[in-house]
Amino acid sequence: MLILDATVIINFGAMEALPLIHQVLARPILVADEAAAEIRHPPSAVEQLHQAIADGWLRRHRLATVEEFTWLAELQQRAPSASAGEIASIAACLANGWSFATDDRRARILAATAAGGRKVEVTGTVGVLVSAVRLRVIDRSEAERLYQGMIAAGCHGPVRRLSEALDR
Repeated sequence: MLILDATVIINFGAMEALPLIHQVLARPILVADEAAAEIRHPPSAVEQLHQAIADGWLRRHRLATVEEFTWLAELQQRAPSASAGEIASIAACLANGWSFATDDRRARILAATAAGGRKVEVTGTVGVLVSAVRLRVIDRSEAERLYQGMIAAGCHGPVRRLSEALDR
């Protein structure tokens, strides 16, 4: 399972490319209720979020187990400035052994440094785009076009050009 953070949904949604995530990732995909609530703009991201849920390839996740709530409390203490969506998503990942897709640097560090030696496998917008190219879902030029559009829309990626990540 993979949980998407609001940042990834907003980036792909801004380019009307949210379904690309479903095409690339061959596993169930979730969004924590708290992360879904953070997605208020752009309108295309909100619309695509609702459509993905209606289509059934993206499912909402509500924290429900003692282990999820235990991780939630610990993470809230460790990172009080993190968003509710990030904290809930990471808590669900830690409790269930799931992966996490986020572009927020602090959330990535928090997920990678959980107590008890547990770590969450993390990817993000660049990782999904790189996988899309490597799996031949889209070509390099389309991936670069999407990434540059995301940057123009406000995405803060780890590389200036997607080719930097593709050529590693």
